[in-house]
Amino acid sequence: MAKKVDDDGANSGIWKMVYADFTTAMMAFFLILWLANTASDAERDLLADYFNPISISRDKSGSEGVLSGKTNDSNGSQTNDSADSQQAVPVAAAATTQTDTGPSALEDLSVGSGESGADDGLAALEQKLRVAFEQRVDPLGLNDVVYVERRDDAVYIQIHDDRAFSMFDVGQATLTPQAQQLFVALGEVLRTVPNVVRIAGHTDASGFRNSARGNWELSSERANAARRVMESAGLQADRIEAVEGRGSRELFVPARPEDPRNRRITVSVHANVAASGDLLFSRSQ
Repeated sequence: MAKKVDDDGANSGIWKMVYADFTTAMMAFFLILWLANTASDAERDLLADYFNPISISRDKSGSEGVLSGKTNDSNGSQTNDSADSQQAVPVAAAATTQTDTGPSALEDLSVGSGESGADDGLAALEQKLRVAFEQRVDPLGLNDVVYVERRDDAVYIQIHDDRAFSMFDVGQATLTPQAQQLFVALGEVLRTVPNVVRIAGHTDASGFRNSARGNWELSSERANAARRVMESAGLQADRIEAVEGRGSRELFVPARPEDPRNRRITVSVHANVAASGDLLFSRSQ
């Protein structure tokens, strides 16, 4: 008679391996839930963009923060994964030991327009603007929506909406009280440099039922609203070279056309210096 094979004895340990794998998976699952619950809105948006199958790999830029993975085309639109770009830095990211918040703290912000010193001047302007914005924006609690970055032609300051902050009510071109404080602070900083300034308004891709007014008009009106507040805070009118609306043509988050971060105001401070007799600091470096 053939000997009966004891299958139970041979396989008695398999269930332990399966149970161990199951326990490990559950631990990882609950860890992910905990991390998602403690992450900020910006960090969750980054995770969502990373796992979006439509998104293009954006590792080439090497930037950090909410602008992570974005690259800039020649117009400043962060939609091109092969364009040259510089690091996008949140205004609160730069450490500084400077504590003076009076006029003397900003008196060296001017940048010369000579070709040989333009790059060095823009680099110095970028750093000093970031320091100035820390002093002005930190008290408002709006660090996450203001970014300063240097490109080949200018230092770009971008203010965008997010889930907790809106510069304007839906379909409107009047600044909210909190946004007005932000642009007053921006005007106070920019009045201390002699460089040419350009202002551009951007919208998301949401449409309008009324065909007589669309995103082009809205973005232009919003850029002008920002200009008026900055001028009231001291930004000299003859230094503003252009105020324009770009509608929804340059989305900040192309994969999500209605993302609130697509609604933004871009203020670029260029290397060339305006010919003005009303500048606080008109000397060149």
